[in-house]
Amino acid sequence: MKRTWPWIFVIVGVLMLTAAVARHFNRVSEQATMVETSGRVVDVREGCITVEFMTQAQRRVEFTGSVCQKPPAFARGEPVSVLYAPQDPARASINTFAQNWFVSLFFAGMGLISSLVGGVCVWFITLAPGRAERRAQELKRIGKSIQARVMGVEPNVALSINGRHPWRIVAQWLDPTSRKVRLFYSQNLWFDPTPYLTTKELQVWVDPDRPNRYSVDTDFLPKMD
Repeated sequence: MKRTWPWIFVIVGVLMLTAAVARHFNRVSEQATMVETSGRVVDVREGCITVEFMTQAQRRVEFTGSVCQKPPAFARGEPVSVLYAPQDPARASINTFAQNWFVSLFFAGMGLISSLVGGVCVWFITLAPGRAERRAQELKRIGKSIQARVMGVEPNVALSINGRHPWRIVAQWLDPTSRKVRLFYSQNLWFDPTPYLTTKELQVWVDPDRPNRYSVDTDFLPKMD
């Protein structure tokens, strides 16, 4: 699995969040110079509302709202609040929360989702393996080495990225002191390691002070590009 594609989601998310912020401040700046007046809905088609209003100079202006909604937010003949630019009355909008902020909120929501999805993917595909490798190296220095019996390979259904579940090797070990069986799970692997399991036992490094902190040795497996 390529390790660069998750960054695309992050970059797209950041760009969309930037666009949302820019749109928000642009709208706030626009509203500061606009005039509020009353208009009337003259047409409703497929959720899109057409409004007519009179400017301070008694010029009749007609425009269509920027956001179409189903069901429509207003009915034909219903009065609505309108914001328009005095120098360019055609630059007008219906003064509602949806009409004013839908675009910026849409970009913000999509940007946040894209950033979160990309961030999670970057963590599990790019950063987490490096963290697991550092932990493995540390446990090789300070940990206790044991031989655990290989029980098989299973998909880690708790994690799904792009519709795929990673694989992990499951091993067990009988603690001679407590006479309890312990299960050990390897780090997440993005390929099925079954063809490369040529031994019945795997080496596991266990932290003597924190037994639940361990690392299953998978150095014998081939590396992915």
